[in-house]
Amino acid sequence: MVVTIYINLLISGVVSAQYSQIDSLIQIASKFDQDSPEYLDNAQKIRTQSDHLNYTQGIAKGNMLFGEYFRETKNFDSSAYYYQQAIDLFTKLNDEPKIGLAYSKLGNVFENSHQRIKAIEAYNKSIAIDKKHNEYETLSYTYVNKGYCCWKLGMYDSAEVAYLNAVEFSDLVGAERRKGIIYNNVAILYYNWAQYESAINYYRMSLEIRKKYNDFKGLALVYNNIGRVHIDIGQYNQANINFSNAMSYAILSQDNAAIGYTNNSFGILHFRQEHFDSALYYYNKSLKNYNEDDNYEGLLLNYKDIGDTFLELNKTEFAEEYIKRSLMLAEKGNYLLSIAENNMLLGKLALTKKEYKSAIERSEKALEICQQIKNQNIAKDAHLVIAKTYEALSDLDKALKHYKQFLTASHEVINTETAKKIIEMEKTTEAAKNRSKLQEQQLAIERQKIYTIVLIIFIFSLIILSVSLFVYYRKTKKVNVLLQEKNEQIHSQAAEIHNKNIELKNLVDTKNKLFSIIAHDLKNPFFSILGYSQILKNDYLSLTENEKVQFIDEISVSLHNTYQMLENLLHWSKKQIESIEPHPTEFSLNNIIQTALKHIKVLSEIKSIRFNLSIPEHIKMFADQDMTEIVFRNLVTNAVKFSYESGEINISARQSNNSVFISIEDFGIGMKKETIKDFLDNSSFNRSRTGTQGEKGTGLGLVLTKEFIEENGGDISIISKLNKGTKITIKLPAANS
Repeated sequence: MVVTIYINLLISGVVSAQYSQIDSLIQIASKFDQDSPEYLDNAQKIRTQSDHLNYTQGIAKGNMLFGEYFRETKNFDSSAYYYQQAIDLFTKLNDEPKIGLAYSKLGNVFENSHQRIKAIEAYNKSIAIDKKHNEYETLSYTYVNKGYCCWKLGMYDSAEVAYLNAVEFSDLVGAERRKGIIYNNVAILYYNWAQYESAINYYRMSLEIRKKYNDFKGLALVYNNIGRVHIDIGQYNQANINFSNAMSYAILSQDNAAIGYTNNSFGILHFRQEHFDSALYYYNKSLKNYNEDDNYEGLLLNYKDIGDTFLELNKTEFAEEYIKRSLMLAEKGNYLLSIAENNMLLGKLALTKKEYKSAIERSEKALEICQQIKNQNIAKDAHLVIAKTYEALSDLDKALKHYKQFLTASHEVINTETAKKIIEMEKTTEAAKNRSKLQEQQLAIERQKIYTIVLIIFIFSLIILSVSLFVYYRKTKKVNVLLQEKNEQIHSQAAEIHNKNIELKNLVDTKNKLFSIIAHDLKNPFFSILGYSQILKNDYLSLTENEKVQFIDEISVSLHNTYQMLENLLHWSKKQIESIEPHPTEFSLNNIIQTALKHIKVLSEIKSIRFNLSIPEHIKMFADQDMTEIVFRNLVTNAVKFSYESGEINISARQSNNSVFISIEDFGIGMKKETIKDFLDNSSFNRSRTGTQGEKGTGLGLVLTKEFIEENGGDISIISKLNKGTKITIKLPAANS
């Protein structure tokens, strides 16, 4: 008997050791990425050993590992299968905390496979179990996922409740970073409810947390969302500032989705301002970003926005193509909100094409989904499409019915135009029933009004005529002379005021342009400099030498361009304020050219530009030397800026009588005829184009060049062809003149 007990103890110890080995494998697996081969290998070992020992707990945990691996590798059917197997085994073991965790992860799988109703059911089971056992960590992220799922289904009230519960449990476990995500999602709900002040408050709370953790991608997301609030309330400048901040953080995050979302935001900003070509430009940039990551939701979003833009441009074929693309992705992912919105847009498109049956069918389908997800915003637009369709079909009763439903769905004061239309329809409908009686009453009222108005006008005219005659005969010749003098004085003052107004307007325009340059062109390059310098600071040891040189080159180019902008701005501002007069002296043209080439040496070397010089040594100029240096520095800088990599620039000079002709010729992107004419005819500046490698400018350089050449008694001419190059020739006095 003693031997039997000893053997049982020995076997028990061996089994216990084997159980411990399985638990160790679980710990080892947690050190690998969940989509890695090593993670899968450990899961298989755990299952194999647990099956051999009939170790139910180990089998269940192995199933959880399989579920996580297949979820991360997007094999959602297999993932759901293993999580359900784990739930069944944990149920046999009566391990409720593990059951709650498994249901939470199963819900996440359903969400990723767009089975959101099933996802919510799984989340609810997890929450019910975890509340019994105070599993606050699981409750925290389960409520976050449930809120997101409800939001995607348009169940905004349920989403808000879930998010607020997530905040409560995140506080209990100290998950502050998670709260940054939750606050952003709560803000989105308030944005959809048009409660903009509350939305902004929650976005600000999210910003504070994400700044604390240097969450660049999260900061880009929140700044985008804040900008979209400003668009809705018509603050387009403020929206642009927020989108610029978002793009800076998106670039730092190096996340295609963040960059794509920001480009989409810029597209919406231009769409709202009816700059439809610019909107399409940014939507397509966003589409490219999302395509690189095969981002399902990003593609769906941009297809819809591009289709809506083509619809506004009345390009119905393109509009239909893109909206249907968006609808196909929405139906594939069961995005009910997007399905409703795309059907509403297709109804609007059908109305434009006078396909009335399709317009009604699409809009009614949108209404059916809106009723299911309780979304009134899209519902009101669908009612409006149906109302306009029935109005076009002359079915005024049905049109009136849907206009009223549009009013009810709006939950706000309807615009005057639509309200007037409804009133007119009601009058028309009533008139059809009581036409004879109403016509008689209206005719009687109109006749009475006409008689009254005619009588009032007649009496009033007599009074005016009598007063006028009385005043006229009381006027003396002396008064007439005085009036004439006063009139002449007033005309003189009016002319003077008009001239002052023109001067003041020019000053205001100049001030606005200066502020625009300072706010945009001089500020934006620093985001790039800060971004690259931050990367060099944080990742210096992990960067290759080529990457370090590349970042340093980018910083150098940005600093050079910014310095050039600032220098031009200062010279231009000083000239505007002090009215600088030229002080001509005799100097060598060759020295001036060499000075300009030294100034642009770094940028020309980066682009591998070769200069071909043909400047006789004997040529001397007679002009203001400082102004001339600025002229050639700007012209050489522009030639490099708009030249392609490994290009050539020809600089030549010749003297004819008392003048020197200097030509600077590049073979870059060239200019349009309209651009050249605008520059030569207009003394004000326009924003510069970007160079062949994205170099920025303000447009001040060419303005300074033209003004300084003319003030030194010279002239400038331009010959250019798009994609062929530009030749600029200037004429200045020679020294012997």
